[in-house]
Amino acid sequence: MSTEQLSYTEFQEQYTRERIASIAARLRRMADDIEREAAEALTLDSAVSMTIHTVQWGVANLSLNILVDNLGRYHHAVRSDEKKGRADEH
Repeated sequence: MSTEQLSYTEFQEQYTRERIASIAARLRRMADDIEREAAEALTLDSAVSMTIHTVQWGVANLSLNILVDNLGRYHHAVRSDEKKGRADEH
């Protein structure tokens, strides 16, 4: 991270983008887990069951609601900056 001071809007954008990168990394790990579990499964039924379990738990633990909250904070900051910019023009 840069040593320069970020505005709140810039911080929210950076933080949200980092969160997206984290989600992508977690999905890649989940895919690796699914492949490993399927290869180790003794039966097809077990492979399917483990795949469904891993996907359901993995997606639930991504905390996508936090990503949506981050986006809301970003848009709120952008609107605040726009209002401040209009106020500074007068």
